Amino acid sequence: MTYHTPHSPGPGLRPPHSWMMDEAWVDFLSPQTGHCVPASMAIDNLTALAAVTTKPIVAAEMRYESPAGVANFCGAIVTATDIADDTRAAVAAGADALVFGHHHRFSWAADTGSGSLQEPNTASVLATFGSPGELALFETLRAGAF
Repeated sequence: MTYHTPHSPGPGLRPPHSWMMDEAWVDFLSPQTGHCVPASMAIDNLTALAAVTTKPIVAAEMRYESPAGVANFCGAIVTATDIADDTRAAVAAGADALVFGHHHRFSWAADTGSGSLQEPNTASVLATFGSPGELALFETLRAGAF
């Protein structure tokens, strides 16, 4: 059981990342480092949290991969290189696990990036499997390049 904290911009240990971390019902921590922060800030947040707890940490919400040419709500296009950087950051910070996110999976493909929504459908989400970012994550872990 965990409490998934909200994002709190800035370096180091952010107050929300430690909310409820000492509660008996919290088995592991799942901080949101944020969809809009570079890997350098994510590693800073995760490392600072690891320094104040013995509970396992899951890098639960880092940057989500963007579909080609589609900016996320931060106005950024998150590439496979960004996903690989975030993977290295999570491993270097000692995270016990990492949740991979893809913008279309998160929104069930309802957000086209144009400001209009479309009806979500399983086919568009399943089409994201094997995306460049997902492959970069697996290759980064396989290569052990941390």
